[in-house]
Amino acid sequence: MFTSRYVLSETATLFRYDANDGHAKAVRALEEIRNADSFRVLRVDDPVFDDTCERFERCDDRAVSFVDRLSGALCASNDIEHVFTNGSDDFETLRLTVVP
Repeated sequence: MFTSRYVLSETATLFRYDANDGHAKAVRALEEIRNADSFRVLRVDDPVFDDTCERFERCDDRAVSFVDRLSGALCASNDIEHVFTNGSDDFETLRLTVVP
């Protein structure tokens, strides 16, 4: 499975705000993902980031979040067609197949 530092940031933030020991959950989640052989953290190079910024600027309808748009760009540059998500429609907008 693939992810990015941006997704890891959102994941840690989401866990952090859990009232029941959120910080420990966030730390554990980051450690497990970063140390798992089944995960590969994709790096965002300058061209992908710049392209994402330009696309985000052009699309002011708020249909796709910045991180989801960046994830879509990483999918495109790595031939990834299926994504796991927390229920956002953003990836369908980006023409990716959402796996529940």
